[in-house]
This record gives sequence, C-alpha cells and structure tokens, in this order.
Amino acid sequence: MHSDITGMVRRDDHDTSVLAAQAVADKLSDLQSVVLEAFRTFGPMTDATLEGLLMFRGNFAYSTVRKRRTDLFQKGLLVEVGRQKNSRGRLMKVWAIPGNVS
Repeated sequence: MHSDITGMVRRDDHDTSVLAAQAVADKLSDLQSVVLEAFRTFGPMTDATLEGLLMFRGNFAYSTVRKRRTDLFQKGLLVEVGRQKNSRGRLMKVWAIPGNVS
C-alpha cells in the first residue's frame, strides 16, 4: 500500500525522492502526535478550540497547529463530525478521532 505523498514530491523528482517520501509519509511528527493526543484527551473540537489549548498557546503559530491537524485529517486519523458557530457567528468544522465522537 502506498501512502499519499501529494505535496511531498514533484512529478519530475527522482525515484529515490519518491521512495523517501513514501517512507516518512506514515510516520507522525512530534507535533502531529501532540495534536492527536489533544483530540484523545479533549474529544471533538474546532481548530479555534484546538489552537486555544494551553499546550499550544504562545508556543506555536495558529497556522502551525492547524497544518498538523490538516495532516492528521489527510492521513485519516481525524474526521469532520459537524459544524459549530464561533464567537463571530461563522461556522467552523468540528474534528474528532474516528469512532471517538461524543
């Protein structure tokens, strides 16, 4: 089974680059692991809620945390489970670990 390596290599890259990308595609970075653990601990949440957790505030840019959540979604480790209005009335997606919706 080949992992999704979209964005990791270009169409004209050498075979060795493709193989290297496939080798790391299934591994989680330290920050991806922390983001996934946040969902295990706190359950379903929006990106805004995720970014506001004490473990991330002041340590990482919002876009960095959001990108790691996106990575986890692309790997199938998070799914969209609904939508919720934020403080400005805009709808935001609610994310959760598959099967961990409460």
